[in-house]
Amino acid sequence: MTTPFSKRVEILSDLYMEYYVDYEQFIEDNDLGVPLAVLITLGCATASATGIEMINQSFDSFCELLDIDNHGEYEDIDSMIEFANE
Repeated sequence: MTTPFSKRVEILSDLYMEYYVDYEQFIEDNDLGVPLAVLITLGCATASATGIEMINQSFDSFCELLDIDNHGEYEDIDSMIEFANE
């Protein structure tokens, strides 16, 4: 099972809000998917089909950066980082 879209949005938003300094280059490289996730979390935007694709691409790229399975089911950003550090 994979991480549901709503969790992907939450994780990317938390990445920006809580780990910006640690992942600044990743966030800059994903300058559409990550900010869109933040806006969705804040209730300022909804995702179109293109937006969903951008968020999914950013999430998959983050999994790749952490060297973890992008098809895993993750609850939050902290558990992803912890899993990557194991």
